[in-house]
Amino acid sequence: MKLDARLARTIPARLKKFTPHWSELDETRHQVCGKAVILVELVGGREKAAALLDVSDNTIDNHRKGIGDVSHTAFRQLTEKAGLPQACLYFRWSVENGELLFADGQGNVYRDPAELDRPQAQAPKDEPTLVYVRDRETPLRPAGLAEEDDFIHLSVPLDYLGRLQVDPRDLLAMVATDHGMAPEVEEEALLLVDTADRELSDGCLYVLNAGNGAIIRRVRHLPKGSLELLSGDSERYPPQRIKKTAIPGLGVVGRLRSHSRGV
Repeated sequence: MKLDARLARTIPARLKKFTPHWSELDETRHQVCGKAVILVELVGGREKAAALLDVSDNTIDNHRKGIGDVSHTAFRQLTEKAGLPQACLYFRWSVENGELLFADGQGNVYRDPAELDRPQAQAPKDEPTLVYVRDRETPLRPAGLAEEDDFIHLSVPLDYLGRLQVDPRDLLAMVATDHGMAPEVEEEALLLVDTADRELSDGCLYVLNAGNGAIIRRVRHLPKGSLELLSGDSERYPPQRIKKTAIPGLGVVGRLRSHSRGV
């Protein structure tokens, strides 16, 4: 992607300024911070990025310095504002000779971000991306949901994750075994949960810790900051109203992004 004259100057300058802060970070975090630096410039600078994300200027600086984690929701907002496809978040970024380049895991480099939505820019179908949950050898479950399962990893095609707009590192695979999840999902259905999205967005489905199990509820925002948790079976599970002050105490696992039918 060809950068205009201003961005061709400011992006390398910002990368040079913030890169020293990443000396103790691993390569993955380097990429995260680099994308944050580049996206902030693409949307018009620190103040505009802060206004878009509704955060302080200092928070934007912390993102660029590698202090704390940038939510995938924030990356999606910045990417959309910059006019880039969401799929670009799953590629390695670099700036060379006034161009923003995107590289995949096979070493292919793409100059046109529009190409990143095409199948050839995704992982081969016979070599699906391995999604390791939290960089462990066994997927972890949030406390109270279940014990560790006896599988090691889940393979998901990268283009499918791109459509879901989920960062693989934030993906949690679960199996619906609790009646509290019905009728939203069937028993034994495979769930894909975005653990980075715990914002309880209006109208979306979320997985919540509930005692020794888990439930799935749709969120409805109410006046004065309160909300309702809704089940598809309102007779069995009446709407539950949550006061604004009680929302931080909800055991939100993440947003339900996809599920299969039980067989």
